[in-house]
This record gives sequence, structure tokens and C-alpha cells, in this order.
Amino acid sequence: MNKRHLLNSLLIAAAAIAAPAMLTSCSDDDNPKYSKLDLNIEKAGLQYNDMGVWTGWDKAEDLTIGDFVLTHGWEGYAFGFTAAKSSDNAYYPDAAIDHQFDVIPGGGAAGKGSPYIVGNWDVYQETMGAGNTCELRIKGEPNIYARSFFPQSIKVTNTTYAYYTMLHGNAYAKKFEQGDWFKLTISARTVDGGTRSVEFYLANCQGADESKWIVKDWTEIDLTPLGEVLNLTFRVASSDTGAYGMNTPAYFAIDDLKTIIDNEQ
Repeated sequence: MNKRHLLNSLLIAAAAIAAPAMLTSCSDDDNPKYSKLDLNIEKAGLQYNDMGVWTGWDKAEDLTIGDFVLTHGWEGYAFGFTAAKSSDNAYYPDAAIDHQFDVIPGGGAAGKGSPYIVGNWDVYQETMGAGNTCELRIKGEPNIYARSFFPQSIKVTNTTYAYYTMLHGNAYAKKFEQGDWFKLTISARTVDGGTRSVEFYLANCQGADESKWIVKDWTEIDLTPLGEVLNLTFRVASSDTGAYGMNTPAYFAIDDLKTIIDNEQ
């Protein structure tokens, strides 16, 4: 078994101890073979407008944060990933789209008003050949998938747009009832040419306590089952789907992605 496949097996079989052990074993080396690489939005130097939204939200340019590239598009509306740091989590029944980049916790995983990233998965753009509208990768040469990485974890939550739509319904989407659901799927292109995925329910309307049906807080997802990957792609699905597709707004929020990279790549 070569070194890459050995590391991949360790990450999947012993996710709780593989990463710390791997980093500790290299601690005596001035140039360790493996190191942590986290998505640090705070240090990205992004500019934000008065509503706390990244000023590039209405341009057809990808979002770059450190060594990470996140897809972003503009076709009269924003799709893909947009950074924000709004603390507004109020309900605007007549102006929800104006607050499409707000999140229900009122800020990122670091607290109220801290930065985070909103994803708008656009099935129409993907159908028209735009590729993965919500994709994350590490910058690399000579091609966009030259650099692999080992995802460890990520935190996710609902945007106010999706949350209040599920909670109350609107002219296009239903109010969620017992049995409804809203699911985020994170998939990865693996180095061996395959794909792996993990799923998380941003809403799962089961049980008598309706206050627990829809996610309101930042929740961590374990990504170690994905192994060594070349990218991460994000898609959502909903029980509220009709003849023209999903009715629930295809929005979600991410923060605090943690990864490990091979420094010898």
C-alpha cells in the first residue's frame, strides 16, 4: 500500500485519532509532511457592504479565501458561494430575497456578526452547463484539481431565507409539516477517480417537538469518511418539490472548514 492510500485508510478507519496522531508524529520536523489548512474567512481581507455582504456578490468572479477557491456566479442574481457577516436574523416576509445572505444564528460559528459563507445551489445553471455551482477546491497548478486534501469537518446552518420559508411558507413554498425534510449533500471527487458523499438534514420534521424540526444553530459535520479528495461539492434537496423542481429556497450556510494537506504535493 502506498503512502497516500495508507493515510486515506487511517483517516476513514480512525477519524477520531488519525489527524492528531499524524500531525504529532511530524512535530519534531521543521517542515512536517502534513499540516492543517483551515478556511479562515476572517483573515481573507474581504470587503463588505452596509448589509454585511461581500462586495463581489454581484460579479461573475469566484470567491478566493486563502488557498481555497469557492465558485461564485452572477446572472442577474448570485449563485454559488457568497461571503457575509450580517448579524440580522429577522423575518422579512415581503423582502426575504433582500436578506438572502443572512443566517439564522446571526453570524458565523465564531459568534454574532462574524463572517460565514452562504451557498445558493443553482440546478438551472448546472443544467445549462455551468458545472458545479457550489464547489470548493484548493488552488493548484497546472490545473484546477492539482491539489488534493483531507477534509476533517465543517459547520453548517440555515439561512434566514430558507429557515423562515420552511417555518411559515410563502407564495412559492409550503410551510413544513410532519414528515417534511431539507437535506444538504456534500460530495467529493476522490483521488482514485470515484466519489463519496455525506448527508446532513437542515430540516427533519419528525416527532412532537416542532422547535427541533429545523436547524437553527451551527452544527459540525464529520467529513473524514470522504478520505483524500480533489474538491467538495454541495447540493440540497427538499420534500417540497413540484413539477418545476424544488420549492424550498436552495440556500445553506457553511463555516469553519478544517482540512489536512500533504506538503509534498
